[in-house]
Amino acid sequence: MNMVVAAETPPLSADATGVFRVGHSRVTLGTVVGAFRDGATAEEIAEQYPAVSLGQVYAVIAYYLAHTAVVDDYLREREQRAADCTRTGGARWEHPSPSPRPPSTASSTTVARYPLAAAGLRRSGSSSGLVQCAGAQRATLASASEGAQTPA
Repeated sequence: MNMVVAAETPPLSADATGVFRVGHSRVTLGTVVGAFRDGATAEEIAEQYPAVSLGQVYAVIAYYLAHTAVVDDYLREREQRAADCTRTGGARWEHPSPSPRPPSTASSTTVARYPLAAAGLRRSGSSSGLVQCAGAQRATLASASEGAQTPA
């Protein structure tokens, strides 16, 4: 029997804000690693987050175990960035380019529920409503792991 052993790429991709997600889901690397650190098994994580497969969860855990320092640095950086965003108020607000403003006859309910939209402002960032701090740098695990030393 011939068996070919090939390296697998972890099912991780960075979104527009630099957050690494598992496969094409909204489940983050931090979510899977956090659950694993808290003692959850791969099966429990896959059951908790049905958008990711058991194989993807195992692949992410394997990547984490092989590159713990790099992933931990990435997660610390994300936590620091979140703390900085919280401390500075976080979201940037910009005037929209071609998007229409609400009608000037907006009811008080509309203004109360969507005060920034009623003022003609919109959140910057991705279409999913995520906000970024101004000047936030995007991190990539690929570039970080290229410079990381792995024990022989």
